[in-house]
Amino acid sequence: MPGEEGKMCDIVLVNPPISTEERYGKMAKLGSVTPPLGICYVASFLERAGYTVSIVDGEVLNAGIDETVSQVLSKGSRIIGITSTITSFHNAIEVGRRLKRVQPDLVLILGGPYVSALMARSLEPSFDFGVFGEGEYTVLELMEYLTGKSKRDISSIRGLIYRDNSDLRINEPREYIQDLDGLPWPARHLLPPLHLYRPNSQCYRKLPATTMITSRGCPYNCIFCDHSVFGRKYRAFSAEYVVNEMQHLVEKYGIREIWIVDDTFTLNKKRVMDISDLIIGRGIKVSWSCLGRVNTVSPELLHKMKEAGCWMIAYGIETGNQEVMDFLRKGITIGEVRQAIAWTRDAGLLAKGYFMIGHPTDTLETIDETISFAKELQLDYALFTITSPLPNTDLFEICRTIGKVDYSDLSRFSAWNAVYEPPGLTKEQIEGKFREAYRSFYLRPGYIFSQLGHIKGLDDFIRHVSAFVSLLNL
Repeated sequence: MPGEEGKMCDIVLVNPPISTEERYGKMAKLGSVTPPLGICYVASFLERAGYTVSIVDGEVLNAGIDETVSQVLSKGSRIIGITSTITSFHNAIEVGRRLKRVQPDLVLILGGPYVSALMARSLEPSFDFGVFGEGEYTVLELMEYLTGKSKRDISSIRGLIYRDNSDLRINEPREYIQDLDGLPWPARHLLPPLHLYRPNSQCYRKLPATTMITSRGCPYNCIFCDHSVFGRKYRAFSAEYVVNEMQHLVEKYGIREIWIVDDTFTLNKKRVMDISDLIIGRGIKVSWSCLGRVNTVSPELLHKMKEAGCWMIAYGIETGNQEVMDFLRKGITIGEVRQAIAWTRDAGLLAKGYFMIGHPTDTLETIDETISFAKELQLDYALFTITSPLPNTDLFEICRTIGKVDYSDLSRFSAWNAVYEPPGLTKEQIEGKFREAYRSFYLRPGYIFSQLGHIKGLDDFIRHVSAFVSLLNL
């Protein structure tokens, strides 16, 4: 079946449908729908090699399984690649099953964090191949094999899982890409219009808004992080590459807001200073925010970021108890958190804190400390989540021996569901503290009054009201 303008594409890359209710649970109205940059990088890499690529994003189009399958088939390709996370894998698998049922000769490839974390256990019978780790070179070599451009043995393609009759074979892992500047920008031109995407209400001030990735890999050892896709070795796009992409987004797509979603954007201070200087020097008018780490910022850096258009930094704080912090292997202190937040506010930036409730060593008392600490810090925003031990993390292995984990439905392993009960705590207690944390932080009269000063225009007003209503309904 032909795709656009009667042309058939070589491969269709699919972001499976998942509703904000499925992904964010009770916090659906505060959730985000952002471009699937992972498959966009793969798409642009394939395009540069001469392949024609289509992307079907079932999430942003709010498409169901049937509509997503129909859109994929309309592209006319026999090769389909589907990405998946822990929360979306059930829909990814169902899309694959239905595609095979309608057209059994399709070649189906499953990739994304779900495959990287669970390896062979992730490859449901409908799928012919799985891609783990960084996907660009693996998918390219697989395409060359499938289209007959390469005569290499399938067993030599690193980062690939494949079927050998009834057996699953897992090839050697692929080395991580060292020269990230060698990658083309993500193929955003293959997505639906970018104005359909939107970060959560706390991550933008202006629309249209989008996301960027400027580095890969995280060298820190927090027990709850999954490093199976990008690894632990930090690798970054150069400052010039990053600012060129920013400028491209502003000039081609009219983007006014960028949310940088690196694990730790502030890890290399010199690079961030260089990025900020380039933005200032070129006069690029764009508002942006990022994820930082409290022991990687300084007053000089924060003031420079502010001058370059940054308006908010989000920090992973996780807990207000130092013993729990040490158990999580965060590598930071309560004192460093206080200092970084104070520096951030002094620089004129908004500060957001990420916290988790229900760690293996948490008690009702330590959770109360976390809630109190969040308020004490005078944060502009706080995001509380429920500890969910993702597969392929140290936390997952710890939780198997400490407390109780409900493995019955991996799609519930999100930050909004209590699938883990630490010793001495119940699911009901954790979910109760989760609601208490949000209400206690956001429904303070002083906090509400302070936020009135942040409202700049109708869109700001609407997103603040929407967030307030969501909190009342928790």
